[in-house]
Parts: sequence; C-alpha cells; structure tokens
Amino acid sequence: MATNILQTAIVLLIITIGFVNGQTYKNCQAYKDDGYTTNGRYTIDIDDTGSLTSFVVYCDFTSSSTAVTILNHDSETRAQITGYDNAGEFIDSIAYEISTTQISAVISDSASCQQHIKYECMHSALGLSVCSVQTVTCMPGGWTE
Repeated sequence: MATNILQTAIVLLIITIGFVNGQTYKNCQAYKDDGYTTNGRYTIDIDDTGSLTSFVVYCDFTSSSTAVTILNHDSETRAQITGYDNAGEFIDSIAYEISTTQISAVISDSASCQQHIKYECMHSALGLSVCSVQTVTCMPGGWTE
C-alpha cells in the first residue's frame, strides 16, 4: 500500500514540475535559461497560454549546448515480433503522447528537428510511409520529417 502512495506522489510531482510559483515555460530552452540542469519530464506551454494546452515533454539539458526537447511515443522499447512470414503482414504505427497540433507547434518553435528510428531485424525489409505532421497523412514507400 505504501508503494502505491509513493508512486502516485512521484507522478504528480513530474506532471506539475513545469508550473513553479505560477511560472510557465515555453520550451526546454526556457527551463535551461532559468537554471534547470536535471534531465527529465517537464511541462511546457509552447504557445504561452494560447489555444494549445500545456503538455509534458522530456528535456535533455546535458547532451548539447542547447536544451533538447524529446517527444515520447509508445514504441520506444524493443519489441520482438513473431508470427509474420509474408511481406506486408505486420504493420505498426507510432502514437505520440501529444497531439499533431502540439507536435507541429514544437517543430515550428525549434531550430532543428530529427526523427530517429532503430530497426533490428534479420532477413526483413523495412517499408516506411511518407507522412506529414501538418496533414496527418501517409503514403507507402518512404519517410519524411
């Protein structure tokens, strides 16, 4: 029972960390500029209390001279896929923790943007789709950012 209470308290702390003394931060760089140095999940308000709701991102303050904003999704851990023998049988998609509108706002606010995909598979081809965050559409045969 005590473990569950502790886990709940930690989750609440992570979710509310972006609002310190009523202060909101537009992005991870704003946290870094204000003296934050610990990598972790922080709440940002990308449009400074505009129409978009605030949301949680991962801020990396140590791997670069500027803060790095990481948008988490549901496919970050290794997964063993079995039982698919023919081409095109297994199809998967990535679901981000935030909306495409929020993703677009982060991209617009950023100096650069990267998408990393790691694929470890023997005797298998990787078929990616051409996708656009702005239109939320995909076409077989490629990958764009």
